Amino acid sequence: MRAFYNLSTSAKLGIGFGTCVLLTVAVGVFSLVQLAKVNQPAREVVEHHLANAIAFGEIDSNMQQVRAREFRHMLAIGNTQEMQKAEEAARKNIQAVEEAFKQYEASLKGTEGRQTFEELKSAWAQYVALHDQLIQLNTQGKRSEAERFMAEKMRPVLRERIDPLIQKIDEEIAQKKQACRRGHRGSLSEGAALDRYLCGLCRTGRLAVRLANLAVPNGGGPPDSRRSREPAYPRPRQPTTSDAGDGTGQLDGRGHYSDSTHQPVHP
Repeated sequence: MRAFYNLSTSAKLGIGFGTCVLLTVAVGVFSLVQLAKVNQPAREVVEHHLANAIAFGEIDSNMQQVRAREFRHMLAIGNTQEMQKAEEAARKNIQAVEEAFKQYEASLKGTEGRQTFEELKSAWAQYVALHDQLIQLNTQGKRSEAERFMAEKMRPVLRERIDPLIQKIDEEIAQKKQACRRGHRGSLSEGAALDRYLCGLCRTGRLAVRLANLAVPNGGGPPDSRRSREPAYPRPRQPTTSDAGDGTGQLDGRGHYSDSTHQPVHP
């Protein structure tokens, strides 16, 4: 420590501020690395998991609406206007399913969940072909044949192929959601560790600044506690009976005592 005191003030300032610069660079590099680690899970959630869940929700919702339009179309047999409205609405829902399929496929990462998705597309294509046949039967006014066709042909495709695949994809999305939550907790713990690390570096930086601001008393040596307690200017001494003069002197404005002959008597 004495060697540090013997350094010049410029050297001390250089050491202190140089240490601060090095700490700042270290904090910047460490922060960028940690932010990259935190940003990667967030980007994966937005680009894959979130888009995946939104597209799947559109698929499931529009598939259910297609089924509802089919029943409405069957009940409206004999009412041409209502049948056309139901048929147009069902056609729009089928187009929405196709668009959601494209969005879902774009959100898939690698081969994860792709096999289930391809099976769902195949089952839905089979169901759409049956849907077109049902619309023709309804348009021809064959209600009994349409009901039997729906029960024997369409319902098995729904219950045996489409519904199990929908449930399977739903479970996969739930598992991804749990994984995202675990990753989020890990990111929060890394952020807390980063905060503690930055606080430690700040304390180190303040210590370096204090070392740089140390004065250089006594020709570069360590400060003398005894001398540092002495006042900067000596206090004026009070006159005593041993001072020269006849005792009728007085203090002038500078704190010097003079006798009746106006001769100053210095302490």
